[in-house]
Amino acid sequence: VREPHVFRDGDKLLAVVPAPAFRVRMTIDFPAPVGSQYVDYDSSSAAYRTAIAPNRTFGFRHEVEALLERGLGRALDALFAILDEPAAREGTAASRLRHIVERVADTTLHLLPELTVLFRIHGTSKSERNAVDRRRAFDRVVTEIITQAQRDGDVRGDIDPRLTARLIFGMSNSVVEWYRSGNLTRGAIARAVVAIAFDGITSR
Repeated sequence: VREPHVFRDGDKLLAVVPAPAFRVRMTIDFPAPVGSQYVDYDSSSAAYRTAIAPNRTFGFRHEVEALLERGLGRALDALFAILDEPAAREGTAASRLRHIVERVADTTLHLLPELTVLFRIHGTSKSERNAVDRRRAFDRVVTEIITQAQRDGDVRGDIDPRLTARLIFGMSNSVVEWYRSGNLTRGAIARAVVAIAFDGITSR
């Protein structure tokens, strides 16, 4: 830069001037309660350690809410898409249930960040409450399938179908707590969930 340059856009101003070293001085007026933030930073490593590295990223509530809504929507759309798959709509109730359980486990691993948030929300915001309502609607559909499988004699009938759904998906959802990429593949984990849920762990 050999001469000063000034750029304006509404109430925004950017000035670039010649200097012996790279340096940034910046003032940003954020809404309350943050207020005005001033930064004076040069390109030395010491300045980076003291002026830049300690800073934390923050966001406003409405921005966090928008990101949360987007992530929860993606997770729930993926779950409800499973219910529209042919194998989830055709055949016996037991075969439909088996497909849904395996696909939910696989989808959980595929969308691990989104599903992790979904499984941990408590309905404290509008986005969370909407997500909880949709998740309960999903659970009701699965519970109805379990009830039909009990009537058909393919699933044991001495356990409340709602409890059965919660226990199966509780096992499936637990992967968000411990899964890290490694030797276990998504398919292997999904098949293991189905095997334990439908066949148990005792040898036959």
